[in-house]
Amino acid sequence: MLTFLLGRIFLTIPVMAVVSLVVFSLLYLTPGDPAQLIAGEMATENDIAALREQLGLDQPFFVRFATWVAHVLSGDLGTSIYSQLPVGTVIAQRLGATLWLACATVIISTALAVPAGVAAAYWRGSRMDRIIMAMSTLGFSVPIFVVGYLLIFAFSVKLKWFPVQGFVPPGENLLGFVRSITLPALSLSLVFVALIARITRASMIEVMSGDFVRTARAKGLRPSRIVWVHSLRNASLPIVTTIGVGIANLLGGVVVTESVFGIPGLGRLLVESVLSRDYPMVQALILLFALAYVLINLITDILYMLIDPRLRT
Repeated sequence: MLTFLLGRIFLTIPVMAVVSLVVFSLLYLTPGDPAQLIAGEMATENDIAALREQLGLDQPFFVRFATWVAHVLSGDLGTSIYSQLPVGTVIAQRLGATLWLACATVIISTALAVPAGVAAAYWRGSRMDRIIMAMSTLGFSVPIFVVGYLLIFAFSVKLKWFPVQGFVPPGENLLGFVRSITLPALSLSLVFVALIARITRASMIEVMSGDFVRTARAKGLRPSRIVWVHSLRNASLPIVTTIGVGIANLLGGVVVTESVFGIPGLGRLLVESVLSRDYPMVQALILLFALAYVLINLITDILYMLIDPRLRT
């Protein structure tokens, strides 16, 4: 197991190196001059040239890339071109909102999807099964931003149960935090509920047709114990994989959700940085998202081995 973990950790090094090069190359080739954007419309050519030299934008590609990599390895993510603050400081300020949104989404998705998938498998072919699968198809079909605006219209504008936009940290006001995070988490959860429920149903149907389930029934075990203890544990590997992939894919959904609900997180910061041509911020955020994706997949592999002892050999 230790050898496997060390191998996966070392594998992240070339992956992150390639990601870094691709991210830097794309931003280098992107049209638009951040120096001109910062200097403003009234700036002269000399002012823009001086600013580009100050920001290091006049250096060749590989010189800029090598300098950036050296700074990143030393823990220096650079300085934001737009706010003139350290990139790490700005990310730290925005990280909390994104983490709370992601945690709430995972909890809601898992709590709704796994029981729904188990119920659909247990009553396979029934009306409940058809309803759950229909809702899953709907969850795949409707874009996140559409769900978000519908939830805002129904529960914020009409019923006035939740705020339209904004985020309240839990340390500041717990009730305000719950009210501010509920709609964004529900909006982001819909597609993951659909995905996890379908995978759970398919995996449970396969497991419940096994010989050990028939033996458990013949022994007179309670149906609830057969389903939730014996069957669900043996069906958990595909479910854990799907949840892990869903968490990794949250990174894309967070950008849309935070923009719709006005949450000051990393997703919204990425949109703002792209629009303002804040290259250091965009590079750091994409690198952070890629690292999070790799780490989530590593954690998923570790959970594999904890759930199934056969994978430890």
